[in-house]
Amino acid sequence: HVGRIAPQKNHLRLIAVFAELLKRRPQARLLVVGRGDENSSRRLQQRVEELGITRHVTLCGERGDVPRLLMAADVLIFPSRWEGLPGVVQEAAAAGTPVVASDLPGVREIAERLDDIRYLPLAASDRQWAEAVEAAVAKGPSDRTREGALRRFAASPFAIERVAEMNCRLWVGLSEAMPQKTPFVVTRFIGSTRVTHRQTA
Repeated sequence: HVGRIAPQKNHLRLIAVFAELLKRRPQARLLVVGRGDENSSRRLQQRVEELGITRHVTLCGERGDVPRLLMAADVLIFPSRWEGLPGVVQEAAAAGTPVVASDLPGVREIAERLDDIRYLPLAASDRQWAEAVEAAVAKGPSDRTREGALRRFAASPFAIERVAEMNCRLWVGLSEAMPQKTPFVVTRFIGSTRVTHRQTA
C-alpha cells in the first residue's frame, strides 16, 4: 500500500484485510509506504501488534523509490474511503502491478481504460477482499513485461503527455471562444479624487 497514513486511506481496514489474507497465504508480506501524524501512525502500529502480525508488516514511512517498490510488488491493496483520480493506482498500472481497490468513481474510470484493476465495495467483508487480492496475485499481470505495461499506460488518457495535450486544447478552445475585446471598468484615485473609465482588453 502507498499513501499517507490518514483516515481517508483506511489503513485499519487494510490491516484487517491483510490479516484475513494471512490465513490463506501465511507467507504474505505487507509493505506500507507513507507517513502520517503521530497519532495515526501509533494507532496503526498498535493494531498490527494486537493482531499478532508484526513480522509480516513493514511500516517504512516515506520513500523516494515508490516506482521500484511497485514493480517489486505482487499487488497493490487500496481500500480508500474516498479519492479523486488516485495517482498511485495509475502508477501501479504503469508498473504492471495488479490493483485491488475500493469501488470509487476515480478507480472505475482508471479500470475502464487500463488492465488488472479490480474494485469492490467497502461494504464487502474482509474475506471477500482477501479473496479478491488472492485472485489478483494468482492471475498476475495481463502483460508479463514491464515494457508492455508502460506501453499500455503511455497510450492511455492518463499519460502526462496526453493530459498536457488535452489541457492545451481546452485552453485554446476557451480563448478562441472569448470575445477579442472585453470591456472592463478601471477605478483609480488621483489624490482624493476618484476617476473611473472604461477600457477594453
